[in-house]
Amino acid sequence: MIPRPEEWKLFKIRLQHGAELPPLVINGLDNVETRHSVQRLWPGVLIDMASGGPTAQVIVKRKQSQGICLLRALTVPPTELGYAERLSRAIGLATDRILNNPTSPILQADVEAAPAGLRSELERARLNQELICGRITAYNLGRAGDHAEFAPAAPFIAGLAGAVAAAETLKVLLDDRSDQTHHFQYDARSNKTRSLRMVCSPDCECQRGAAA
Repeated sequence: MIPRPEEWKLFKIRLQHGAELPPLVINGLDNVETRHSVQRLWPGVLIDMASGGPTAQVIVKRKQSQGICLLRALTVPPTELGYAERLSRAIGLATDRILNNPTSPILQADVEAAPAGLRSELERARLNQELICGRITAYNLGRAGDHAEFAPAAPFIAGLAGAVAAAETLKVLLDDRSDQTHHFQYDARSNKTRSLRMVCSPDCECQRGAAA
């Protein structure tokens, strides 16, 4: 396994150029837009683990099952910034350039269109002949310790989500062929867990994806 310090949208490009989609994909992501994007890969099994505040949740979506997928289980919060908008605010590149031309060089026009406070750094990247994807990765690496706005769940809550996800992973690796979707939830305030059996509607994208 090779760790790659890059945005999901940039890593996803690799799937178009030689990287293979494994039959089992495990999520531990902190925004809904990205989790929806991973779901749309339609892997054989997707294990999504999440924790926040006093709650933990794990969803196992099997491609051939009618169980609920992440597209229906998770709604993008109105306060969540999209991938391109978040990076546009941080590094000054236009959202359409981030979305549509991530592997192209930074141009003089990009620098001129950037907010005044971000132009000098973007110009430095242009002079170094950096690609847009390289500038994004460099920005993320440079702020690795800057997470003041991030409030993690309590360690035991995150650990519980990880343990449940690990158990589900083991079941898949042991060739459990169940077509059931597992939807686990825990709330430390009541110290109760529940296992839901929710299904997607026949017109959900996941049902079309399962047939692909």
